[in-house]
Amino acid sequence: MASYAEVTRHVIDLVFNLGPGSLHNGKCLLKHQLMRWLFFLFPVVIVLSGCTSASNQSPPSAFRIINSGTSFGQSFTAQYAGFSGVAVMLAPEGAQDEGDLTFHLRANTQSVDDIASKRLSLSEIITQSYYTFNFPVQRDSQRKDYYLLVDVEGGGQVRIFTASPDTYLDGALYVNQTPQESQLGFQLLYDRQVYLLSLGPIIGGWIVKLIFALLLFILPGWGLFSLLWPSWDTLRWGTKLGLSGALSLAIYPLLMLWTNLVGISLGAWNAIIPPLAGVIAIGWKNRSFFNELWRRFHLKNVLSSFTPFSVERFLPDLAYIVILGLLIWSKFWIIQPLDIPLFGDSYQHTMITQLIIDHGGLFNSWQPYADLVTFTYHFGFHSAAAVYHWMTGATAEQSVLWTGQLVNILAIMSLYPLAIKISQNKWGGVVALFIGGLLSPMPNYYVNWGRYTQLAGQVILLAAIWVAWMILERSTPESRGVPWVHKMADWKGLSLDVSSLVIVWLFFGGLALTHYRILVLAVLFFATYGIFSLSRTKILYWAGRTLWIGLGGMLLFLPWFIHLLGGKIMHMVEAGISTLPSSVSVSGEFINVTRNFQAYLPLTIWVLILPCLVLGLWKLKKDLAIFTLWWLFIILATNPSWIGLPGNALITNFAIVIAFYIPASIIIASSTEWLLESKSHLESRYGGLVHEYLPKITVSSLILLMVCVLGVFGGLMRISDLDQSSFALVTRPDLRAMKWIKENLPNDAKFLINSFFAYNNSMLVGSDGGWWIPLLTGRRTSVPPLTYGFEMGVESATYESTIDLAEEIQLVGISAPETIELLLQNGYKYVYIGQRQGSINYTGPKVLDPVTMSGIPDFKTVYHQDRVWIFEVLP
Repeated sequence: MASYAEVTRHVIDLVFNLGPGSLHNGKCLLKHQLMRWLFFLFPVVIVLSGCTSASNQSPPSAFRIINSGTSFGQSFTAQYAGFSGVAVMLAPEGAQDEGDLTFHLRANTQSVDDIASKRLSLSEIITQSYYTFNFPVQRDSQRKDYYLLVDVEGGGQVRIFTASPDTYLDGALYVNQTPQESQLGFQLLYDRQVYLLSLGPIIGGWIVKLIFALLLFILPGWGLFSLLWPSWDTLRWGTKLGLSGALSLAIYPLLMLWTNLVGISLGAWNAIIPPLAGVIAIGWKNRSFFNELWRRFHLKNVLSSFTPFSVERFLPDLAYIVILGLLIWSKFWIIQPLDIPLFGDSYQHTMITQLIIDHGGLFNSWQPYADLVTFTYHFGFHSAAAVYHWMTGATAEQSVLWTGQLVNILAIMSLYPLAIKISQNKWGGVVALFIGGLLSPMPNYYVNWGRYTQLAGQVILLAAIWVAWMILERSTPESRGVPWVHKMADWKGLSLDVSSLVIVWLFFGGLALTHYRILVLAVLFFATYGIFSLSRTKILYWAGRTLWIGLGGMLLFLPWFIHLLGGKIMHMVEAGISTLPSSVSVSGEFINVTRNFQAYLPLTIWVLILPCLVLGLWKLKKDLAIFTLWWLFIILATNPSWIGLPGNALITNFAIVIAFYIPASIIIASSTEWLLESKSHLESRYGGLVHEYLPKITVSSLILLMVCVLGVFGGLMRISDLDQSSFALVTRPDLRAMKWIKENLPNDAKFLINSFFAYNNSMLVGSDGGWWIPLLTGRRTSVPPLTYGFEMGVESATYESTIDLAEEIQLVGISAPETIELLLQNGYKYVYIGQRQGSINYTGPKVLDPVTMSGIPDFKTVYHQDRVWIFEVLP
């Protein structure tokens, strides 16, 4: 994870067109001086910080000797446009004879044609340093593969430095055209001007994606709210955005469920109907506005609306816009280097998304990717990713990646409505966005885990709670003169607004389909609110309205709940609930998870929570008390053994701790009311003095400036959250190998891949790019998606044999005759070892060692490029 200083250093490298290792250059002194200055010049940094001139590599740790009898090469991928040079670390070796070191830039390891070449006299290598090979600028180099070949012509030799194999993911060192378990000590250089020009198309692509996001994930919810929610027109636009995004996410799984129930697979119409309906609803609701559009935007009316008071009120909205822009930039920039979403969860999410795309909606059979015949997993996020594919034409992998980041943005936007309600001011919403989106590593860090389903559930959860809260505390319904929409359901004087109930039913029905565990958190809110409604009259209203909300949401979810009875999930839940607390409880997991609490929130945020909470409770903020008690109930429900109840691990402490950005953001935001009171006091006391010297400066302006400055620093921190080295299963060499498999191996080829036992040795999971073979090539592997633990297989013993094979390999080794026999019996004709070689989330001994296997007669090497190996199992 790069520090802010490293990001700044990379920006300066770009400005001067230098690689980080090129300190032998004469600009070194000036560069270091400017580093100190630019560390504080955040506007420049935020514009340029995306372009680093270095491949993500640690310093070289060893060296080899290169002479006229050897050649060294390095495969790599240029991250940006404007690739203009490579810096290689060299050092002299002995007396230098006449000879030249020649650099060849080629398209790939098989190419014999040079894109460019350059000679460097050995006599020029006088000290250990990076020596630069410049060539004509490659304007189309973004995410393009290359190969650098270095050899010696004539006499003499030189030291060439290397690094450990995992320091670079997108290639490997080659010696005499043979891949090595190592990397070259190199850095990539880019032309600053070409790179900056290339930002135009990148930002243009982002704008297009935002337009699609607006259509898919804002307009459907906005349209429904505008028709059905009382006082929608009085809500702040930030609140409307947060609620609309959450409701839009809830609509798609409900649409797929109920159309599937009547035997209809809408396919691409799933992505057309909700946005179209939203546009029609918004147009109908605002038809009078559009009729008078020309008058509303007359220049005189526009100018007269800007008064000092209105400008002052606009400042929080301006801060919202700034933070939202920083959010979008950081969320989009961070995934620019990714072809495939990260870690194991992304694999199953992409497979489910691909199956929804293939079937035009819901499905049961997982063929041709896995031998599963039931589908009982929650599918809210996957339906959103599928409609993104139908709207944009992106692949399933890219749809999951981009939808995940859009949901990540919505997760922050959904904080705003609750923060506004609890803090009772717009600055409270701004502070919540600022803390959750820019200061906290969560939920931005979810991109490393592919934990998108929980994230989507949290988006809907917060908006559902806001809507339910409003209904529970509403004394009488509001009518807007639309009788057919706002009919009343009066049960024992409860006076319920049916149109509001429709909204909350959609929320809870969609939440149930998006994440089962997050639904439990929502249910706990009603119990919390009931504690604050213990008077006879209030308890009646609470019970009746809770019943109405629950019945409607359950009715929408009921078909899927019945469907769940055909899988293993309900049996697993029943077993978890009926199991009494054990001596080793989730309390131990709670201690382990919270041991490194700064990984989830910065220390300053943890420190601020308690005083802000105490301040709010001291000022008798009922809403804050309800919200806080709700989260205390959530922690207690996660650890029922604390009070002697069963149900441990039904909700994990890890899932709750990584969601703690929610209470932290809202609790701290609640203190903004006190800040605004202090601001009013200061202005009343010192306002005259301030305006005498700074007549155009207000306290709100200073708050806005502070938010912008800190927001920039927060955005820079968030772009360093991506951790490919720890979580990337699939790399560029794996993608090249997948292409080779599709072109050279039969369709029925079946692969043994790297795996290990996880989740207390209960589940077999993949540990390198081989796990993705079914999705990327259509061939089968030895490790199914994680969902095999709670879905039914084609045969009862389908995956028992897989587990038996994995255990046999671990017990006797890959070279044992009984292992070879098992492989052939189960149809595994090939073995795939990915670029990461089984090291992702696994630190034990290598189960599939390519060096060992290459010397075993039963295995024939049919592919070896970079660190990827493919063996054929011989009869």
